[in-house]
Amino acid sequence: LGVEHLIFGIDHVLFVLVLLYVVHGWKNLFKVITSFTVAHSVTLGLSSLELLTLAQAPVEALIGLSIVFLAAEALRGKYMQENIEPQFNTIWAITDFTEENGATQVVPGSTTWPDDRKAKPEEICQATMSAGSVLLYSGSVFHSGGENKSSSDRIGANLTYTLGWLRQEENQYLSCPPELVREYPTELQDMLGYTMGQYAMGYYTPPELPGKQPECVSPAFAVREVDSAALGGEELLDATK
Repeated sequence: LGVEHLIFGIDHVLFVLVLLYVVHGWKNLFKVITSFTVAHSVTLGLSSLELLTLAQAPVEALIGLSIVFLAAEALRGKYMQENIEPQFNTIWAITDFTEENGATQVVPGSTTWPDDRKAKPEEICQATMSAGSVLLYSGSVFHSGGENKSSSDRIGANLTYTLGWLRQEENQYLSCPPELVREYPTELQDMLGYTMGQYAMGYYTPPELPGKQPECVSPAFAVREVDSAALGGEELLDATK
């Protein structure tokens, strides 16, 4: 029932094409298309067998709303393809990390889990380590701080690295303003974000009167001497081709 309508109807074809763009992963795509098709087939069958008769206007409105709801569900929390890792984390132990003082918890294998999947107690590991050690983990793995049941603090330094075109988890321009960063080594300045993310990505206009400063400069201009006319240089421009 309704096979021709489902397969050759222009509205369904366009709907599937949009799903190919917004839903990441073939498994998720298959589930979304199947659930929509089954629901649509059931309603067509009931209508064709005259087991269910509804007024056309409210049905058309509900169909439109169902598509909007489905699109919102498909997009919710899925703003990036699964094969892209946007963040890489490190936690450096300043003091010992133990089970008692709440060592960081991680869930191995959770990078492929859906966002609403809850870890079972036996799936959670604690990163127990001595002072001076470092924990390395991707941003997409499930992780959290543990409960500190001891009488002392657990101290660590959390250094997070993100893709250059994403906003940092911690706003380093406020945590480490230019007046402090000017004293840092160039490599550290760049790591904090005082550099171009890509060609023409991240530039700013110095807050001066017209003609007093260049119009577009790299963030590095705020902390060291650089080519004031550069938007990333030839190397970054070539990387975009």
